[in-house]
Amino acid sequence: TTNLVNISKVDAPMDVQSEVSFLMNRYLSDSTGSLDVLRVEASWLRVMKDKLVDLNTVFESNVTEAFDPDAIKALTVDGKLLGLPSRVDSLRVYYRKDLLNNNGLSVPSTWEELETSARTIQMAERQS
Repeated sequence: TTNLVNISKVDAPMDVQSEVSFLMNRYLSDSTGSLDVLRVEASWLRVMKDKLVDLNTVFESNVTEAFDPDAIKALTVDGKLLGLPSRVDSLRVYYRKDLLNNNGLSVPSTWEELETSARTIQMAERQS
């Protein structure tokens, strides 16, 4: 048996909000149902969660073992696995020791500390 796959590239709007709306209205509305596979950022899944299939009901339970557990966690919304990772990105935060030292700050270890340190440094730089 031969299974045919029809792949179509769709150009969507460039800004994120418009792109999500475009995809939701054109392909994920109740009337269309014409999309089987979609590549989107993990952060969009929360908005699309009610239109996507829980992959836990499609794949065997061990399918997630091939992926980074943090990637699977990022693609799971309200207990539903809504995607599988096609790639994993890592973020880095760089800091300037001189600015931290000049303002009596240590290297932040939480997002809250980072925000506070950034505000402190910005205020000091604006006053100098």
